[in-house]
Amino acid sequence: MNTVRRLIVYTDGASRSNPGHAACGYLVMEDDKRPFKMHSEYLGPSVTNNVAEYYGIERALAFLIEFTNVPNSPAWESITIRSDSQLAVEQLNRRWKVRDRELKAIWTECQERLRTLQSRGCTVSLEFVRREYNRQADQLCNQALDAALH
Repeated sequence: MNTVRRLIVYTDGASRSNPGHAACGYLVMEDDKRPFKMHSEYLGPSVTNNVAEYYGIERALAFLIEFTNVPNSPAWESITIRSDSQLAVEQLNRRWKVRDRELKAIWTECQERLRTLQSRGCTVSLEFVRREYNRQADQLCNQALDAALH
């Protein structure tokens, strides 16, 4: 089994108007160099930006769990999830409380997925990054929105 020392995941969510048409996306890279998975999806016509941001993280975690179930898939020592949503990062790191009911449901799902990955020997961390360091994930969101709305 190959070992990838570090897996970096950039996530984003976007809402045109707030709430409005929204999308999420993520980009998975080995050692912050080589992307091997990109995903984006349209979420619907009446979604808040915060919900879209959370779904970007949730969808990335779902992919990582699915990917670790594949026989002979690479193993990694650490996974760093980077998001430009300080709210989502601080709440998922349990430094800020989750008061919104819709976010709480997605937060709960994310926490379960984080525990699953950690039970498989992965060290998972979530980091807030400024928007300019998250451009590729932002582009994925905008591509999904443009495709859905045109």
